[in-house]
Amino acid sequence: MLIEETDDEGRYPVQIAIAQKNKPALEALLARGARLRSSTWQTAVESFPEALFVLFSKLMDDAGILFRKKRFEDAMHRLHYALNKCEMSLKTEDLRELHNGLLKVRQQIVMSIARVLRRQGRTQQAIDICASLELNCCEQIRFESLLLRAKCHFDLQDIECAKAHVQEAIQLRPDHDEARHLLNTLTLPSTNIARL
Repeated sequence: MLIEETDDEGRYPVQIAIAQKNKPALEALLARGARLRSSTWQTAVESFPEALFVLFSKLMDDAGILFRKKRFEDAMHRLHYALNKCEMSLKTEDLRELHNGLLKVRQQIVMSIARVLRRQGRTQQAIDICASLELNCCEQIRFESLLLRAKCHFDLQDIECAKAHVQEAIQLRPDHDEARHLLNTLTLPSTNIARL
């Protein structure tokens, strides 16, 4: 059976792997480029809800690859698709037991969207998203959010705001090299510093 060929019941290999709760097969199929369809998500909800995390991870990984290739619109498309599916999953009554995990995934997706916005030059939007995230997020996301806000304020040449955010981030992760480097850069006498 080919990766995009259906069986007699009209199911794709990725759906069969989910229905059989075969996580290694699911990961292998996704790595080979199996497409995510509405039916894929539905099969996961009905048969193997934990597979949702594998699907979200795949979308996030794809977005990360596109981000590194500077294909920001494509990365944003993947992230918005993931966010939409995550929001739908959070509203699904059958997935109540996965609620906390889905909330964490949602925070990671939103954080990734903020990173893409910054790279697109939509800095204020990235700042606003980070600020909204910080209200109810885990420590890791809070740290990432503060660090990204510091970088955004640096981009806008608001050094004092950038310093305040990076100092808050360092309180959460005192040994984080990137945060320490940013703080050192921000405390230098005013120089022409390249965009981080």
